Amino acid sequence: MKALKAKVSAFAICSSLMLLAAAGEAAAASAETSNASSASVSTGKAAPIATISIPQTNVNGVNVPGIYVVTKDSKVAFIPGIGLVVVDKSIPLPSGAYYVKNDR
Repeated sequence: MKALKAKVSAFAICSSLMLLAAAGEAAAASAETSNASSASVSTGKAAPIATISIPQTNVNGVNVPGIYVVTKDSKVAFIPGIGLVVVDKSIPLPSGAYYVKNDR
């Protein structure tokens, strides 16, 4: 029963956050359309763009998106369908994956 309550509460929290984001987008879109319909002259202002900064970890000269714990045995690997990841050199890679080498 506790697991069900935890899942329901997590769902409710996530839903409320998504609802706030959707409401903000809807308000911005409606304000933009009302400004466009009432004014026939363009103001020249571009719509604001939201940028998200993705942290990167430098592993032996290769920047990998994400935060990783790096040791002397860490290597950067490209896994098809996943992307760049940091792995320990003793872990076997799946088929099609390869290590990324820094040519600097």
